[in-house]
Amino acid sequence: MEKPRCPYCEAAIDIERLLQGLVGYHRATRSASAPCPSCQKGLEFQVRSGQLVMGYTYAAGALHFEGLFDVGVPGLRSVEEGGRFHFLHGGKRFDVPE
Repeated sequence: MEKPRCPYCEAAIDIERLLQGLVGYHRATRSASAPCPSCQKGLEFQVRSGQLVMGYTYAAGALHFEGLFDVGVPGLRSVEEGGRFHFLHGGKRFDVPE
């Protein structure tokens, strides 16, 4: 399975390291942010069932997420429980910052 690549440095992104580095989450767009594990530049993405969608947020009246490309990541998913979000991958839970 192909790993997502950083749009800045082209390095393959280790999903677990990316999710361990979560620094932000936008509830309105269900998008998260974390630094690239290789170059440390900020990345924005959405977690969908079995997919990581890389993109960016922008305001056009309201905040939106624009997905640029997606990569299949088996077992990756986003879960909401009690009003809080977390991501699941490889049997591990990654809480998103509030």
